[in-house]
Amino acid sequence: MVFEGKFKGPCVLIQQAMQEVEAVLLAQEKQRENQTSPTKMIRTVWKPPSPGYLKVNVNAAVDSKRGKVGIGVVVRDFRGEVHVVVAVPRQVTKSASAAESLAMLHATLLCSELGIKQVPLEGDAKVVVEAINSSSYNSSWDGQVIEDIKAVVHAQLGWSVTFVGRDGNRAAHATAKLALSLSTECVWMEEVPTEVLPAVVLDLPSFVMSV
Repeated sequence: MVFEGKFKGPCVLIQQAMQEVEAVLLAQEKQRENQTSPTKMIRTVWKPPSPGYLKVNVNAAVDSKRGKVGIGVVVRDFRGEVHVVVAVPRQVTKSASAAESLAMLHATLLCSELGIKQVPLEGDAKVVVEAINSSSYNSSWDGQVIEDIKAVVHAQLGWSVTFVGRDGNRAAHATAKLALSLSTECVWMEEVPTEVLPAVVLDLPSFVMSV
């Protein structure tokens, strides 16, 4: 667990996060009310895994000015409860897709080391997800990372890698942004950093929110 003076009691954190979420939802509602011609919007949401399984969301953030890449990995169960959060700062890569590939590789290796079974992994980099699920071989540098991911995924029973929109991947995105401010890899076990908590709360399934 990593605290670094950033944590308060869980009840206080959840209350603060809920207040922030309510403020965001209220602002969005007012914006919709002010629209003269409403348009239908399809919103991607985080969908929990089946009971007994864990879902892994992965994202990478790039800060080209500082030459840094942030890798974010969030592992949750069907209730939306967080089991692991990993934030990894890296030196910038040559492309955003390369950064996303490294993030997915880090996530697969993490799950393999933790012994997590039948893992559904999700990322919002469609090109990377499609490359991982492709049967063709790519010998380029990016392709080698993709092939390494394939090797890990195919060696595990029931693992899958699927694409999800940004709204369904916001917890991992918040973690990747947090990683940009770090100097070394940080891992939270059954804890959530304050910077990521609002996104996690917003993703909670409706039956949890109503309890």
